[in-house]
Amino acid sequence: MAEQEEDGFVRVPGTRIAWSGLGGWLEAVRAINAGPIRASAANYARAKALMGSLREEHLLDCRDAGAVRRFEEFMRAARYAGGTGLWLDPTRGVRREVLGRWIVLATNQGRWIAAGCPVREKGPRLDPSRIPDARLDWLIQRHPDVDLVERLRDERRRRQQDPEP
Repeated sequence: MAEQEEDGFVRVPGTRIAWSGLGGWLEAVRAINAGPIRASAANYARAKALMGSLREEHLLDCRDAGAVRRFEEFMRAARYAGGTGLWLDPTRGVRREVLGRWIVLATNQGRWIAAGCPVREKGPRLDPSRIPDARLDWLIQRHPDVDLVERLRDERRRRQQDPEP
């Protein structure tokens, strides 16, 4: 498991590899394939550790459209034997389902960036203060979760006491 340092770099355990950002990860993949390569367990372990250092958060935090596009192309090529053209392919041994998930995430992130959307902030899945009045009443009448219904009723009372202009 890689660790994020204070300087923003991700250090790959058991190696001297450090990268920052999705573009940096792609450069690290290319760097471990530069020069003469010996097929050894240590080199394969290094490539595997590099793949293991990549997390979904790194992709979702990336706002560089070019890096996301290159990452998506790399993962699409990795679905086929020899598709990446790399001797030490970090995606070697990764299941197709995992590659598919990376492709979907990269595609969605690329579209998100292209649309000019702001960075997504994590918040509550259901925020009663953002629900329209008609839908709020509908949810109060029909939702099976009693705790949620109580929160919705509190929101309705708040709106009735303090009507917004």
